[in-house]
Amino acid sequence: MFGVNYEMKIFLNTIFYSSILVFLIGCASTPKISNTATAPIQSRDSCQTKYQFVGSSQLCKTYWTNGDVSCDLVIRQIITNRKENMSPEICGTPINSNTLSCSNSAIANLSSNEICNRLNTEKNSQCSTNLRGELSSRDQFSTPRDICGTQNLSNLVIPYSDTEKCNLFINKISSVPTFISSACRYRFNSLEDETILCRNELNLFINLNSEGLGANSSSCGIRSDTFAKKINRPFQSFLELKSKGRDGLTQYESQFKPGMRSQCEFHATKNDLDAKFCLAVIDTDQKKMDSSLKNLTEAANRGHPPAQYRLAKIYSLSKKAEEKRLSENLMQNAAMGGHVTAQVTWGWQFMNPTGNKKQYSKAMYWNNLAAEAGDGEAYSNIGMLHENGWGTKSDAIRAAEWYLKAIGNRYAWSGQAEVRLAQIFQRGAPGIQRDQKRSAQLYQRVISELKSATDENKVLAQQNLKKIKP
Repeated sequence: MFGVNYEMKIFLNTIFYSSILVFLIGCASTPKISNTATAPIQSRDSCQTKYQFVGSSQLCKTYWTNGDVSCDLVIRQIITNRKENMSPEICGTPINSNTLSCSNSAIANLSSNEICNRLNTEKNSQCSTNLRGELSSRDQFSTPRDICGTQNLSNLVIPYSDTEKCNLFINKISSVPTFISSACRYRFNSLEDETILCRNELNLFINLNSEGLGANSSSCGIRSDTFAKKINRPFQSFLELKSKGRDGLTQYESQFKPGMRSQCEFHATKNDLDAKFCLAVIDTDQKKMDSSLKNLTEAANRGHPPAQYRLAKIYSLSKKAEEKRLSENLMQNAAMGGHVTAQVTWGWQFMNPTGNKKQYSKAMYWNNLAAEAGDGEAYSNIGMLHENGWGTKSDAIRAAEWYLKAIGNRYAWSGQAEVRLAQIFQRGAPGIQRDQKRSAQLYQRVISELKSATDENKVLAQQNLKKIKP
């Protein structure tokens, strides 16, 4: 009896473990089930461009959670090319990693593409060193990732770009005090996808604001404050002051005086864009409009936001359709470059009553950027969006809060916030009681005290004040 039980136990165990083995093999080899019938169609090239530099762990997550089923085949191929597993539990790990050789002779037999793919996931420092050494012996780059395996100096050219996205990316980098060291770090370490997309813009940004690009991160550029002292400029750059928001813009534009002409002329010969803007400001004050326009145009064409804004204002007065379009392009570029007033101006064009939600969302986006920099007109515009329910829920209380914030800000000049808030008090609104006295005070402020108020707001204040009974 004992022998029979023992043999039966062995038989049952054999069946049990065989079943587990079959199950595991099935999991590893069975493709995932995805609803590809409803997936949007993407070309193989677009999928390759989208995912070729994405890490293996993220690729596996995208694949096994059906994150982008239209690119499934490309994702599988990328992971397979990296000689990595596709099975759910081990997706992204090297195939036969315990036997994968890191010897120089084994690596020498790999293609440059295979070496780069392996570098992207290699965790063994010695293996990484050997992989980089092989690429170096082939006179090829190992980093950044987007140029891995290409010949030296080819990283100075990137075949595609996205102007709006790149300007916002450069704007983000230039908002920190140590913007040159930050730009160099992004440039040589490929910290974000935009680093690849905006390679040319990064090169230009670094070259314009430091000693130059250099061969690597350690030799790329120098700190902006050191650079400014080294060349002995009598003024601060826009990029240095931009991080101070609206106050920084005022400080920047007010620093250029006629007595600085000779110094600005000297630095302008060195292609210093701030120096060219300095000359444009001085020439404008001295009514030398041709010279001013020439310097503004040169600086604007090379991406100087204050010059772009001033030039946009000049062309906005033109009656020619071509120059009107040029004005819009310049204003948009200045806004994307971090010019606060340009951001308010660019956001305002999306705030007409016939606009759609997409336009109102743009208006909110640009005015929020300017509001973060402390611009009072932006506060007023955001209040107007909330009051009218443009792109957001209509909310008189929130609108009033923004109007009050604008009235207390020295950069709110048009009188719009006073007039709009006065109208709310004059008629009343949900959550806000009518207050004729306060309404009259606000109208009177626009008429008598706010010298910078627009004629439109002054007329509106006078008309509405007459409707208030004493």
